[in-house]
Amino acid sequence: MEILTLLNSLRLEVPITLTELKNSLVLMPKAKSLRSDGIPPELIMVLWDLVGSVILDSVNFSLAIEGFHWDQKFSLISLLIKKG
Repeated sequence: MEILTLLNSLRLEVPITLTELKNSLVLMPKAKSLRSDGIPPELIMVLWDLVGSVILDSVNFSLAIEGFHWDQKFSLISLLIKKG
């Protein structure tokens, strides 16, 4: 089992940067919505200059209070009817 170095441990305590958040968005699966709101990562990328800092503030606030708002934790599973 690996043990975190002191430096890596301290890095976990600092707020996430806009660059780190955008890099995570780039790695998300394309043409898939990861949430019940139906917003795919491609749309967030197109709107990044408008919404990036808002999303960043939300994530860092949630990390600071050690919890996300209830609607950020909510997910919805929908069953799709297939023919056959």
